[in-house]
Amino acid sequence: MSCAIFAAIFPYPVLSNYTNVPESVVYKQNNFHEIELQPKTANNVQLLPLEFKSVNSILPVGSQFEVFDIQTGVNFNSVRTGGLYHFDIEPISDADFKFITEICNSNFTWQRRPVLVKLNEYSYIPASISLYPHGYNSVQSNGVIGHFCLHFKNSRMDGTRKKDDAHQKCVALANRYKNLSKLN
Repeated sequence: MSCAIFAAIFPYPVLSNYTNVPESVVYKQNNFHEIELQPKTANNVQLLPLEFKSVNSILPVGSQFEVFDIQTGVNFNSVRTGGLYHFDIEPISDADFKFITEICNSNFTWQRRPVLVKLNEYSYIPASISLYPHGYNSVQSNGVIGHFCLHFKNSRMDGTRKKDDAHQKCVALANRYKNLSKLN
């Protein structure tokens, strides 16, 4: 009985480690079991326009996730290897690096690209990536030396700690992605 009273006074988001996640997202994630029994369709897939602060809590360093390139429809698996104000990511394997080279036609560039990060079977987060390997390399035998930068809504550059307008524009483009059936 005292637990029920406590829960009524202090709802889930107050007790959660993820209090920076919007309540609507918490509701959808907590009630995921209700939609997992439904047939998977484009109507079930959703874009979650989360801010960097929330994504940083949900996908800490070491997290693995799939990145879907909107322009080419190619996806690859990656791991977060660092980043304080945005994600530093690397492909998990040599095969995943080959998908990256396919995306950019082996012409690595700092040009930003709108992408979606797969959170789970039904949820994707709009993001932006620059496919120019640089800096350190954590994952062995993945075919690349360096890492790639992955930005989310309101993420920042490491050096200046300022928002990158080109990355933020690509995040906004990714957030308007309508062809969710391609994600199935």
